[in-house]
Amino acid sequence: MPTQYLDNSNQKTSRKTSLRKVFVLPIVLQIMFAVGLTGWLSLRNGQKAVNNVASQLLNGVTTRVDEHLESYLAISPLINQVNRDAIRLNNLDVENLWSWQPYLLKQMQLFPNISSISFGSTKGEAVWLFRLEDRRLQLGISDYLTAGNIEQYTINRQGKIIEPPIKSFPYDPKSQPWYQAVIEAGNPTWSKIYPWIDGNGSTVNFGISNGLPYYDEQGIRQGILNVHLTLDKISQFLSKLKIGKSGKVFIVERSGLIVATSTSEELFIAPGNEKKLQRLPALESSVPVIQASAQYLQKTFFGLTKINQSQQLCFEFNNQRHFLEIKPVKYGLGIDWIIVVVVPEADFMEEIYIQRRNTILLWLVALGLAILGGILTSRWVIKPIISLNKAARGFAEGDWQQKVDIKHSDELGELANSFNRMAVQLQESFSTLEAKNSDLQRLDKLKDEFLANTSHELRTPLNGMIGIAESMLDGATGKLSKAQQKNLLMIAQSGHRLTSLVNDILDFSKLKHENLELQLKPVGIREITEVVVTFCQSLIGSKNLELVNSIPVDLPAVYADENRLDQILYNLIGNGIKFTETGKVEISVKTIDLLSQSL
Repeated sequence: MPTQYLDNSNQKTSRKTSLRKVFVLPIVLQIMFAVGLTGWLSLRNGQKAVNNVASQLLNGVTTRVDEHLESYLAISPLINQVNRDAIRLNNLDVENLWSWQPYLLKQMQLFPNISSISFGSTKGEAVWLFRLEDRRLQLGISDYLTAGNIEQYTINRQGKIIEPPIKSFPYDPKSQPWYQAVIEAGNPTWSKIYPWIDGNGSTVNFGISNGLPYYDEQGIRQGILNVHLTLDKISQFLSKLKIGKSGKVFIVERSGLIVATSTSEELFIAPGNEKKLQRLPALESSVPVIQASAQYLQKTFFGLTKINQSQQLCFEFNNQRHFLEIKPVKYGLGIDWIIVVVVPEADFMEEIYIQRRNTILLWLVALGLAILGGILTSRWVIKPIISLNKAARGFAEGDWQQKVDIKHSDELGELANSFNRMAVQLQESFSTLEAKNSDLQRLDKLKDEFLANTSHELRTPLNGMIGIAESMLDGATGKLSKAQQKNLLMIAQSGHRLTSLVNDILDFSKLKHENLELQLKPVGIREITEVVVTFCQSLIGSKNLELVNSIPVDLPAVYADENRLDQILYNLIGNGIKFTETGKVEISVKTIDLLSQSL
């Protein structure tokens, strides 16, 4: 007996060691796997998210720039068309350019982004209203009174011309880029980007003009209407766009010259001591990422002329991955630009790096807590589990008096109480099941009696209806019209069908109790089928369907239950009619040599 006691003690010690491993190791492994997998998926999905966010950002920026350019450039052709209509309506006089000043003043006030509105005649006369950088307006007039010079006047805040002119210099509108661009195109067009030269021959700014030829009623060109825009307005818009933390956007021509940029870089360079400025190529930009982007595009597409559609690309610069989107845009004749947006991947990766560090810290903390929690849990759970195991063995051996004493208020305590109540509950359950089984048998018997009585009550009037209908069809009440015969036949057929349904219900009840008896006798299958086909004709309705009885006439009689066979055929043919829209439903029978098949 002492030896047995010592052995049990050793077994308990062994169980405690094993349970500690069972509690600690799975939790530790699960935590390591879950946190590790979560971290890996987080980093992987984070990279995908970066790509998606970058793609959406680039696409959103190019779309905004495209929409802004379209709306910004759409004003100029509209103003020219309005002014052309004003000339045709005699609201503007090409022979008296001084009369244009109030009209042009209203337009400049209405469209604050316009740099100048002008008109140059074929006679060399011109009028313009120009907006200075400080928003002041200046009027330029060149007509027969100025002797080939253009006189420039300041316009005060009230819109009045201040005399005398502040400047006078030779000017011929026909030699200007905006005038020549329309002459060369022969249609309304945008000019090339050209420098805006002041009276001293110095370049003030670069801009672009939209020109519209004006023809008189005889179709003779009288001059060119022109609206001028400066490029710095576009750059001002680009500089307000937020593209990540350090992204850039710039617009270039197919030649590679920069049109506008979001940076503060000067887009015009003055070689030597020349007064005239020259435009800046993107390949010579002082902004490294713009220069690198231009070099990448030149290398990838062998020049900018072959870029025909929007694309999103990636390239390496300064050991960093950069996202790049290009979008070619055209706004009427004369403008063919490319919008370029570039943003470094590092702008999006800071959150990814922080997430990676937090994941590692979380992994270490979770691992330590899992080990500590597993040890404490195993100590707390092992003792009551041993008691439950002992009680469970007693129950398995049929000892319903076994009692478990565990002073726990948690699930283990509830489990112990469940063990203590199990024997009583099982006995009560057995008694309850027996009582319910008796009730079910009684209810089943009542159901069978109800079906038998109901079928009897149904068949009595049905047989009477069928008999009356068939006797009338046989002429008991005299000659019937075709419609009456058809209706009586339908009543008889429906009555037979209802009788079959009642028999089906009774057969189902008998089949459940294995009391179904077949009345076997020799029957002719073709004859039974012909009767069923006749009954089923009314089911066809408006369908283009034919019922064909292909059973041979010389088919010998077979042993079968005529009523059951009639029910089977009616169901088969009825289903065939139900699921066939056109064509035919054919019933055929063939004989099988059972002896040869068994061999």
